[in-house]
Amino acid sequence: MSLSESKEHQEYLRQQKEKRKTLKSGEDVMHLSYYENVFTTNELSHFKSEIEKLDLEFSYYNQSGDVNAYLDDYSLDVFFILSQLTLNEILNGTLSNLTWETLKFVVLKGWKKAKDKILTKATPRKATQKRIRFGLKVHFDKNTSFNMHLNGDLNEETILKALDKTFDFIKSQTKNSEYKMSDFVTYYEDKEKWVAIDVLDEILKKRKKKEK
Repeated sequence: MSLSESKEHQEYLRQQKEKRKTLKSGEDVMHLSYYENVFTTNELSHFKSEIEKLDLEFSYYNQSGDVNAYLDDYSLDVFFILSQLTLNEILNGTLSNLTWETLKFVVLKGWKKAKDKILTKATPRKATQKRIRFGLKVHFDKNTSFNMHLNGDLNEETILKALDKTFDFIKSQTKNSEYKMSDFVTYYEDKEKWVAIDVLDEILKKRKKKEK
């Protein structure tokens, strides 16, 4: 390793350490994963303020510069993760209207800012651009999770309805007995419900088609 490469590596490690200072853990933590061109410092502070009013902690992480493994058709680029405390209250039917309305406001604000942003994905061969896919991640446990896509083409009224319908979807799910890749969940406006896609099954189907 050359001196310049060593310095670049040390700088990368320093930046990673600095970015991780905003990460928190615990049942009461609502997390946001984002890219630096999406939200301003003031907007992050506003998210923090609104979430802390609910006696929840706010954690956030800037993914810019990270090496990510993309599943382009079935992944979220910018997303909130519901706190375990909020998820349990949804399942138990004890989540207050005030808490949910505040969380909806935060997620809606995130959707408004992220829905038209462009993400550049660079590889050694080329750089490609894609519209950021925004949504909500729900983790039941280490084996069971869902990527709920809030499509940027939907209008605000539909997004709010979709968020309310997450209750029905979450309550209808069961925990997996062993690890399963996160399902990708899409809200269908005409059906007024969320529909999950088994990501691994879809990947295998596409692979078989290519082999024919």
